[in-house]
Amino acid sequence: DLLEQIGLGNQMAPLIIRRLENQMHLQHPDEQHDDAKPLAITGTEGMVLNFATDCYPIPGDPIIGVLSAGHGLVVHHSNCRALATAGGAPEKYIQLCWEAEVEGQFRVNLKIDIRDRRGALAKLATAISSADGDIIDIGVAKHDPDYSVVSLMVSVRNRIHLAKVISAIRKI
Repeated sequence: DLLEQIGLGNQMAPLIIRRLENQMHLQHPDEQHDDAKPLAITGTEGMVLNFATDCYPIPGDPIIGVLSAGHGLVVHHSNCRALATAGGAPEKYIQLCWEAEVEGQFRVNLKIDIRDRRGALAKLATAISSADGDIIDIGVAKHDPDYSVVSLMVSVRNRIHLAKVISAIRKI
């Protein structure tokens, strides 16, 4: 049954191992025990791991995991609104932290008010590119006759890289 639950994504092998280690610690209290430490996320776990699309956590953010049947471990920003409204069983929530050296690209949503001028979007794209950011998706909505709201999905490595992208945007 346990193997079936792991295979279906309803349980995760690393979490089962931690629980078993915890039980062994209760039987042998003199041995080392690290269940209180959060599970470290590197971005390449080799298990079913998804990043929430409502809060887009990136390395450096405080994070928490929610075990979701069929989706594996879903990583949320600790302040995600979806967590506050979700409720749920406490055993489905797992304390997480980022490893010091996380590899990969992570998505973030940005909303930018820009003055409608010729070439404004081109300048915005150039600024993001110059900061080594990658635009994944873009949408523009007219705010009033002179301003628009640009919704961007940008790929960044971590919070420092995001700050660099935002700084480049503010300069224009």
